[in-house]
Amino acid sequence: MLYRSLTLCKTAIVDARSNNISLINILDDIQVIGFPTIISNLSVVIILQKESTDTESTYRFVLTMKLNEKELFSQPIFASFMEKSKSRSIIDLKGFPITSDGTLLVELHYEDSTVMSSSIEVQLPKRPEATQRDESEDRKE
Repeated sequence: MLYRSLTLCKTAIVDARSNNISLINILDDIQVIGFPTIISNLSVVIILQKESTDTESTYRFVLTMKLNEKELFSQPIFASFMEKSKSRSIIDLKGFPITSDGTLLVELHYEDSTVMSSSIEVQLPKRPEATQRDESEDRKE
C-alpha cells in the first residue's frame, strides 16, 4: 500500500461530473479567540494507492484525532478499491470541541501501526500591541 496524502481542510468538494476533488482552506494551524471553542467544520482527506502485491479490495483503517495526546475522536474507516488502484476517503467532522491550545494530531492506523499523520497547532492569536500617538504631532501645520 502506498500512502499518498492525509490533508486537513475546512471543506472538501467532489465535482459530480469529473469526480475531481477540491480542497478549500487547507489548514496549517487553527487560531481561536478563546477556550473552550467548537470547530464547526473539518474535513480529513485521505488518498491511498494499491501496489501490485495488495490483494484485498477493502482495507480497514482507524482514524484518530488527539489534542496534546488526549484522544478526541477515533473511528474505523474502510478504503475500498473496487478494481481501481486508488482510493479516496473524505471524513467530515462537524462541531467538535477544543478545550486548550496545543498540537492537534490526526493519525491513520493500519493494524498496529501508524501509517500516516498530520499535525497542526491550535493557538490563540497574539495579543495586539497598542501604540500611543502624541496628538500634538497630528495637529502640526
